[in-house]
Amino acid sequence: MPSNTGERIRTIVSAVAAGGVIGLWFLLTRLTLVWLPFVLLAVWAIFLGVAQYRIIRLHHGQFQTVPLTIFIILAATALISVIETPALIFGIMALGGGMVGHLFWLALSPQSQSSPEYKPIRRIFTIYWVFTAYGLSTATFAWHLFFPTISFIVLACLIGLWCMIATGMIWSLYFFQFSKAHLYWLLIFGFCMAEFAWIIHQLPFGYLVSGFLSSWLWYLLQLFGRFHLTPQGVLWGKQRWFLLANIVLYLLVMGFYIRWV
Repeated sequence: MPSNTGERIRTIVSAVAAGGVIGLWFLLTRLTLVWLPFVLLAVWAIFLGVAQYRIIRLHHGQFQTVPLTIFIILAATALISVIETPALIFGIMALGGGMVGHLFWLALSPQSQSSPEYKPIRRIFTIYWVFTAYGLSTATFAWHLFFPTISFIVLACLIGLWCMIATGMIWSLYFFQFSKAHLYWLLIFGFCMAEFAWIIHQLPFGYLVSGFLSSWLWYLLQLFGRFHLTPQGVLWGKQRWFLLANIVLYLLVMGFYIRWV
């Protein structure tokens, strides 16, 4: 197939995938029959997942794009359903649609994990998983505000589950095989994030800030956890200033929001 034709097909498929999900998110904000857009979004997400799987089987692409596409749609839908500011809603629509379209572009132009081009793709996937962790954690914090009868213990466990899934998918980008140690650490991370979510829930923050703070903490934990599981371990000499800077910034951000509550 000529390269120009291949580029045209990638562009069309990516645009259809992104445009379809953006259109359904727009319906979600406009229709009074709320359940209908959710059903259509679920059907569209399943369709996109199956389509990507078929593309990956044909082109020997990265399977990571399939769950990532579904979770991006889930996270963006959750955020759109709890946010009330129109500018933020349209920004999430554009961001989520762009990520979905980009994942289809990557599925149609696969790279080997051993190729030099895979390293930036791996970093992009990591950023996308961070978005899903933030979106789902933020929405879960918001659900407690909208549905106060639900025990936050259940929601905290749900946040731990979101973070555990995102951690496992990020680690799968760096480790070709999972050992029992990886699984044990994933369970520990899920439990720790549930505990941290409970603590942040007790502080005087809104759900957007609570989701941001919990996701920030989770990212640092999974990053150093991944370093710990490598043969060389955590190189503290190189990482101490990075860790110290994040601790100081984290405390400053918490203090800033607490001051203005």
